[in-house]
Amino acid sequence: MNTNEVIAQIRELVESDELEQAIAVFRQHKDILDIEDHEAEIISFVARLNSLSREHRLGIIDADRYRIDKNQIRLSIIELLLSVEKEVNLKPPPPPPVPEQKRQPTDGDELIEQATTLYSNGKYKEAEVLMKRALASPLKVYPMDEAFTILGNIYNQMDRFQESIEAHQNALELNPDSFRAWTNLGVVYRLTAQYEKAEECYLKALKINPDYAEVHASLGALYITYTMEFEKAIKHLKKAIELDPGLAISYSNLALALASVGKFDEAEKNLKLAVLKGYTNAERLKTMIDNLKSL
Repeated sequence: MNTNEVIAQIRELVESDELEQAIAVFRQHKDILDIEDHEAEIISFVARLNSLSREHRLGIIDADRYRIDKNQIRLSIIELLLSVEKEVNLKPPPPPPVPEQKRQPTDGDELIEQATTLYSNGKYKEAEVLMKRALASPLKVYPMDEAFTILGNIYNQMDRFQESIEAHQNALELNPDSFRAWTNLGVVYRLTAQYEKAEECYLKALKINPDYAEVHASLGALYITYTMEFEKAIKHLKKAIELDPGLAISYSNLALALASVGKFDEAEKNLKLAVLKGYTNAERLKTMIDNLKSL
């Protein structure tokens, strides 16, 4: 397949709401699309989709929230696809072949590639087996801490939370500055109702990378839902929007937080912005805001 055919296939899958398959095609044809710089972003899509599916399956979030959050991931994938398409169209013709200078992946790196593909397809047990083999093999492309983070995410999807925590902790022992490992560890703590530990991990991630929009958004949601600290929620949700204006869920959560402290005009403004960004549960949120007004 050529580049345009791959992009067309991904677009068709996204339009059909087959996001997992779209991501799998991204990864399968990453050499054609030249998306090495976007690898971490693609891995985050996989983690977000699987975490979202698990939370919905366990009843942690309702069907409306599931659709809203999944739509946000869908919009992020579309944004990445447009960016890749633009990069491909602007790219000059390739130069004559030159000797390969890149580090060749080792067997361990190849095992990780295979494991992440299985992970994206929901085959977590098979992915676990390959990741354990990878961790026992030499690695050149993937840092060892990132490998432990991937294994931790696999355990998380299998609801093996203690093993997931241990894997993320192993990653952090190797690289205490991995804000993604801190974030993923925080997710596991949140899923196991250890909210104080989740907050601590999110804050450590922010200290390392203050411009990580997803952590600001996660903290905002945590403060609204579990701790009722609305002013803190407002602060982090506004920062998340500043860093990533496309996160519709941040606008909707900000609207709810603002209404909770009596700032109804500003709440209405952010509700409208959420709708413009693709938020689809506006009627329910409007009812919640109206109920707060009547108190």
